[in-house]
Amino acid sequence: MGPDLTTVAAAEDRGVDYARGFIAFGTERMPDFGLSDGEIDSLIDFLKYTAASGEYPPRAPILKWNGTVDYAGGAGGAGGAEH
Repeated sequence: MGPDLTTVAAAEDRGVDYARGFIAFGTERMPDFGLSDGEIDSLIDFLKYTAASGEYPPRAPILKWNGTVDYAGGAGGAGGAEH
């Protein structure tokens, strides 16, 4: 599995240019897929959408005995909310 890209387009230390660079040219761990500029633009649009709707770093889920999930130290503060 690759890195979590949920907020890469909005991250202060990454951003759209960073994402475009590794999508267009590949990295040591990710090949260059030979995508067209239009395909890269579509992926960037998707990454911007996920950045606006997601959360990073991901919260640590704690699976409870009854099948619900609690999040330790998530966005909701200590303990988080059950789901």
